Amino acid sequence: MDVSYFNDPPGITLVNHLVDESGTPTRFTGKEAQQELARGWRAILDLELDRAFDVAAALEHVISDLPPPIKRRLRGEIQVLRAVGFAFDDDSAAAVTIASREPGSHLRPLMRRLVSSLCRFGHWKAGELEKLHTCQQSPVGTRELRHSALIDVFDLLIQAAGAFQQLNVGTAKRMADDALGMAKTSHSGPSAAASFASSLIGQIAYEEGDLARAETALRPILQGPPAHLPIECLVRVYPIYARIAAHRGGQLDAVQYLLEGEKRGRARGSPRLIASCLSEHISLCLGMGALDEARECFARLQGLACDQERAFCGRQSAIAMQCKLENARIKLMTSPCLTQVGVVRQLYQAALGNNDRHAAIVLAVRLVEALHFVGQTEEAGFLLARALRIAMNTGIFQTFIDGGNRVRALLIGMYNRPTPDWHDLMPFLGTLVRRLRDCPVPGELSRTAAQTRLILSPRERHILQLIGRGMSNKRIAQELGISPETVKSHAKHIFVKLEVQTRAHAISRAAGLRLL
Repeated sequence: MDVSYFNDPPGITLVNHLVDESGTPTRFTGKEAQQELARGWRAILDLELDRAFDVAAALEHVISDLPPPIKRRLRGEIQVLRAVGFAFDDDSAAAVTIASREPGSHLRPLMRRLVSSLCRFGHWKAGELEKLHTCQQSPVGTRELRHSALIDVFDLLIQAAGAFQQLNVGTAKRMADDALGMAKTSHSGPSAAASFASSLIGQIAYEEGDLARAETALRPILQGPPAHLPIECLVRVYPIYARIAAHRGGQLDAVQYLLEGEKRGRARGSPRLIASCLSEHISLCLGMGALDEARECFARLQGLACDQERAFCGRQSAIAMQCKLENARIKLMTSPCLTQVGVVRQLYQAALGNNDRHAAIVLAVRLVEALHFVGQTEEAGFLLARALRIAMNTGIFQTFIDGGNRVRALLIGMYNRPTPDWHDLMPFLGTLVRRLRDCPVPGELSRTAAQTRLILSPRERHILQLIGRGMSNKRIAQELGISPETVKSHAKHIFVKLEVQTRAHAISRAAGLRLL
């Protein structure tokens, strides 16, 4: 939304100046209050959410003497500002609660349009995809058409995300492409809307198996200003970019991306971003057979889920469901049992019940993996064939590539030993198997890579710390009472383990991986 709509000339005081010298709130005219409200909207667009909330709180105290019609309208718009702030802060429940209780009769058409978009956003976040198109869009006047462009972009992106969840992949792709074009037209520089559109385009491209296009869409987001990226964008970008790196043999780079995403999630106070990075980190560790590291990540995820359970007053959150899935997967790796298969089956059936067809496909692949663990290969093959038929007709591809070694073995077995029941799947199976043969198998990494992937010995860590202090091999040798040649040998081993070639890169990589 273009805040110039609110007529914001220079010289109007900021929110922290809305009191006089004695501490008494300044009384604003309607025009002055509207101009201050424009500052709140500018803060929203800059993702300075605390500042926007401060504007809203302060304005409520300075409009009490305004005529009732103006006061009602301004109070309504202040509440809409709050609702949008909560939506951008990843609290959709609060956003919808505030927006839906605000009577639209005293709001201007542009604000009513925004309330409608917030309700649509709430339906999407709540998984009520069938209600996405039930929210009526309020018409806006000719003067407001230009200023509603950003609302139209977010509306289109919400519909695109909903279409993708329902596996209308082609429609989702066209909507996201259109939204990106509209965002670039309405805003010349980087914007939250353009970043959200690019993240959705990258997610769709990745799922279709087009890793190059996905990387092209996602890379500018990671390289952009971190404070101006919505959480809804980041929860897609970090896990997918890490998967792309892992597919290209850069497991260490993948770990570093996920640790960076987790760190950013903690800085932004976003449990969902933290959980998405931890969940992907666990999958990466399980794929490489690094169970201890997977358990360490799970402990952090479990702590996050417990915090969320308290915040949700005992109600199950999406993070708690992620926690259940990763716990079941770790236990299946160590002591396969039907109980853990039941957990994965329950999550799969819940996704089906919520009409989230994309999540259902992902969980179907996880259930196939679980069934294979406990020896129920016949049911695993039947479920995999059913998932493949859905994917074949919707464009879903990469989920099967990412399914792990057991799903990989089933896919290759189905292709090599076709039966009449899945002759129709053979062309799709052929494309999957060809891609699988081109991908490295995580469990078949070389002995050196498997042994030295992420762990340095205590001696190597000590030497790395001394390197980080700028000490030469000779000085390190003197410090440790060993020969310079021994230090040089340790340094070579460190470089191999961290897949680097210089001291500076070794320090940077080790710090990013928390090895120091």
